[in-house]
Amino acid sequence: MSVGVFAIEPAQSAAPTFYPANSSSSLVVNEGIETPVETIDLAGDAIRLSGLNGLAEQVRNVAQQVLNLRAVPIGRQYDVAGSLAQRWAPLNVQRVLRSEFDSLNDVQQQDILTALEAPSVERARTLELEAIASQSSAEFRDYMSRLRTQAPAASRLALIEQLDNVQHFSSMMVLARNAAYPVLQEHLKDWQPTAGWAVKTQTQTREFLFYVHRHTSNEQLRELITQWQTPALQQWLQQLEPKLSAL
Repeated sequence: MSVGVFAIEPAQSAAPTFYPANSSSSLVVNEGIETPVETIDLAGDAIRLSGLNGLAEQVRNVAQQVLNLRAVPIGRQYDVAGSLAQRWAPLNVQRVLRSEFDSLNDVQQQDILTALEAPSVERARTLELEAIASQSSAEFRDYMSRLRTQAPAASRLALIEQLDNVQHFSSMMVLARNAAYPVLQEHLKDWQPTAGWAVKTQTQTREFLFYVHRHTSNEQLRELITQWQTPALQQWLQQLEPKLSAL
């Protein structure tokens, strides 16, 4: 799930990408001992592999897209950024993600890592990053145009909807907008989000998933869904949404 970089309309917003740039493991050297010892950071690994570490960036991107479209003066842009940073600083988001992961027992934590390290999930992460890089391409635009004029098979649509639901992909994208929009409204008195933006965000996120998995078979999609359905992973994601919404 790629929350931080995937871009959506209306206020040109972005869809969930959940990957950190750096490894969560670190190398430490003990007083004079030159052999590096790798420290284990299960929470950091889970956050990185789930893509949730891009959530704070997603909130900033949503706000920035609106500010750019309206050509807001740089001084007012700083005001908006400052207001968002008070609650949605990356460290605040990381604290919530880690706290909820740490509330799970050892078996649950390992189950989450096992699911997120599965080959089907790793393959999907690669496909998402490739799709993100293709968003400005003619192929991407042509695919979206066809998708909006030619209804996909009902069975395929059901699988994409199920994948979105178990990944909490579009719900995280909506959550990011729910965080950014009130701050924008506070600083831009004449601005309002587009009517029906939440439904449109969900639709566009699912369209993105159609593109990501345009060469993925139904059988492969079912395997991917099965990994995301891991009970501990679902519990973690479900616990996160209300805590993140309260930031």
